[in-house]
Amino acid sequence: MAFLPNLRQTQIVRGYPRVRGASMGNSKKSSVAFSWLALLLAVVFAISPAAGQTPVHPAAKPLDKKTVLQKALQTYYVLENQGLKSFQCVVQPDWKKFMDTEAQKQATGEDPRLAMLSPVQYSVAADNQGDPKITPIRPSGGSPDSSVDQMVAGAQKTILGFFQSWDSMVLTSLFSPTTDDGYTFSEQPDGYKLTTVAGEQHIEISLTKDFVLTLMHVAAPGVVISIVPKYTKIDKGLLLMTGFDDDINNGSQKLSVQIQYQTIEGFQLPSKVSYVVSFSGQTVPMDLYFTKYQLPKG
Repeated sequence: MAFLPNLRQTQIVRGYPRVRGASMGNSKKSSVAFSWLALLLAVVFAISPAAGQTPVHPAAKPLDKKTVLQKALQTYYVLENQGLKSFQCVVQPDWKKFMDTEAQKQATGEDPRLAMLSPVQYSVAADNQGDPKITPIRPSGGSPDSSVDQMVAGAQKTILGFFQSWDSMVLTSLFSPTTDDGYTFSEQPDGYKLTTVAGEQHIEISLTKDFVLTLMHVAAPGVVISIVPKYTKIDKGLLLMTGFDDDINNGSQKLSVQIQYQTIEGFQLPSKVSYVVSFSGQTVPMDLYFTKYQLPKG
């Protein structure tokens, strides 16, 4: 089974886009579902923020790009700015929920795949320097059975895609007024727009007058993606990303993501991430649970 769909992936990590080729032969439903999870997450999170509509403000002195980016940087809850630059945790997929959907019936305790997958978790070591380290583990010891290797690897890619993207929006910040990020800046009647072209990709980011990112649009050969992130306002008025809705190729694929948080030593960290992926007339949900956080001391 292959886990990457037969189209060019658009991947944006820490605000810098790149296009990679990918191909897929015949695959089963489980691998396709993980493919879309990995594809959509790699695109969506690394660029996201946004919350609901904001009122249009009266005309004011135009702001330059550096000022807009600085104010945007101050708008969002960013762990690095709060003093947290790294952590470790354990991620547990809800294997039964995913397999119930795949089989279009409830997976019973007699299903040998469920018995093999249920003990599989993933250890995560994340920091603000690059991609996290994600390792499949079995708390009881031993390695996952080889017959479920593809599903274990697919979930690992999904978790990696989440952290690559979430890291660049919540652990660190998308907005950097001190570096030349290559974006062209323009003021709009209702906000601001940042655009860039990288190779065959065209990227547009729309912000309100309150510096909330309301829409991300990515166009590349064979792929058109619209992303509408969601936020909630927390302490000191900062916006914390709590999910997003994503549309690929005018509705041919859709993804809805919800992120729940927990407070660990004063920091907001994921407790549960829920996906609903829709493609080819199928709807596939998957939940990930985040536990056993370890934060650096001192």
